[in-house]
Amino acid sequence: MNYAIPALAAAVLLCASNGWAETERQLHEHQHGHGELQLVLDKDQLFVQLHSPLDNLVGFEHAPANDTERQAVVSMKETLADADKLFDFGKDSHCLLQEHEITVPETFMNHGEQDDDADHDHAELEALWQFKCKKAPNKLTVPMLSSFSRFQELDVQFLTENGAVAVELDSAEQEVTLP
Repeated sequence: MNYAIPALAAAVLLCASNGWAETERQLHEHQHGHGELQLVLDKDQLFVQLHSPLDNLVGFEHAPANDTERQAVVSMKETLADADKLFDFGKDSHCLLQEHEITVPETFMNHGEQDDDADHDHAELEALWQFKCKKAPNKLTVPMLSSFSRFQELDVQFLTENGAVAVELDSAEQEVTLP
């Protein structure tokens, strides 16, 4: 059974109950160039969720219409599957990827099939990663911002039993000290 999604959902609910609800509402506004990254550390389990307009990751938000666009989607999925190139938790934490899941709208993957009820102007990606860490990380570096050049800013929220931090990262500032 996949425990990552229920555990992450519980963690996000915990964040909202700790006063992050207003921030969460503001963060999920669809804005090209911007994304949100939420991390929750529960003992040795680290849950990471990325929420972003697909434009930040592939340069478009419609169903891939040609081979170049289909290859962009394949490349995005391959990049997002390689967590070591997306996140650096520091060498002492020894965080190992346990599982990941990437979710895009079904209409985005239908290769041109039309859905009259779909919002064709905007498409979002949600990606989830679950890591097991030998030691709680004390820093986070997000080289993902260099991997996807259309990202301008990434709003990061990190919650641990020791505290919480919220910071905005960009291609020039990709590191945050964790509580």
